[in-house]
Amino acid sequence: MRNSASAAHRVLGRVYTFFKAAPIVIDDPVVIIHSPFKTGTTTVGNALVSLGVGSEDHGYHKELNVAYKNQMNEANRIAMHARSFKAFERLHGKHVRIMLAGLTAAVEGYRIFGDVPLGHLRMHPFTKKLIMPKARFIWIDREEEAWLESAKKWHLAHPEIYPGSAARWKNRPDKERSKLIELRDNGFKEFRRLQESFPGDCLVLSLEKDANWNKLCDFLDKPIPDQPFPMLNSSQ
Repeated sequence: MRNSASAAHRVLGRVYTFFKAAPIVIDDPVVIIHSPFKTGTTTVGNALVSLGVGSEDHGYHKELNVAYKNQMNEANRIAMHARSFKAFERLHGKHVRIMLAGLTAAVEGYRIFGDVPLGHLRMHPFTKKLIMPKARFIWIDREEEAWLESAKKWHLAHPEIYPGSAARWKNRPDKERSKLIELRDNGFKEFRRLQESFPGDCLVLSLEKDANWNKLCDFLDKPIPDQPFPMLNSSQ
């Protein structure tokens, strides 16, 4: 028992030391692609790299999504019930920043976030803005039917991520479509709420209509590069 207790105390000590050293906020400018999967986030991420926003997209990190699941869920719950970002920050800012300090430390140094946990819709945009005050947000508005078909293909191709998806799409396709549409609509409502407080930090981009550098470069105050805009792979 003594050995077990000592081992537990050593682990807790390392965790405590880590959290004491962890930054509570990332004060560097970053860009977060806050829209559903299969909307063109890879295309926009590549465009951001070409513009020099960062050297690479942070990408998908399952281990962070698992390790901080409870903390992110709790932060989301608090953010969803906040009247505004200012109210969220005033009433819960310190608590949420401390709660997410480990995650913040893990992603420090990256400037582009296009996948889970910081990209897509895994975290409420209020929470992202809280731990990254200089973050700018992009919502990609993809044509609905093309997006639903792409999302369906992604589900079917990745049963390890979406177990049982093949049966659900076969037996209840309308329900699967409705769930995705609800996910998108709720995410966009959250994005609009953030935009009310930070209109200059939020951009809605349609790759079907805006597949060029103009809108993105204007938003980020970047010169238009001398290279083609990355192509949207509309077949995926």
